[in-house]
Amino acid sequence: MRASVALVALVLVTSPGRATGQAIVPPDTSELTLLGLDFGADSAEVTRVLGVPDSIRFYEHPFDVGARLQTWYYRHVWVFFNPQGRRDGMRLILPGLRTRRGLAVGDGVDRARALYGRPDEESADALRWGIGGRTGSQLVVEVHEGRLKSIFVGHIID
Repeated sequence: MRASVALVALVLVTSPGRATGQAIVPPDTSELTLLGLDFGADSAEVTRVLGVPDSIRFYEHPFDVGARLQTWYYRHVWVFFNPQGRRDGMRLILPGLRTRRGLAVGDGVDRARALYGRPDEESADALRWGIGGRTGSQLVVEVHEGRLKSIFVGHIID
């Protein structure tokens, strides 16, 4: 009996989140680093870490005439670059890759809430959290049938 009580006490003391009474913290700027790539990494760094992309798409910036954006497509992740050629965002699209806190494509919506708290915005197909007070930086999870379809971390163009 004493061993069972001690085990339960140990589990409660060492478990993260609600069991210890700790508040769940919304995403901070550390979430902007993903797959070993810092926010603002250049194309050479992205190539060093992820290799040569399967394809690249260039397109006009919707609000900055003459500025061009690009997206690099890999099998498991899309990398978005700003007009200065810096990594501005990433979208995880296959299970197995995780955010800094361990959220992965395929996880349930409840896991996202357990790791990041209540979203700032929520709809039937997406949950959104602002990141660390940075204007436009967000963590966005697309949802399909209660599971995460993709995870975006980075700057959102409004």
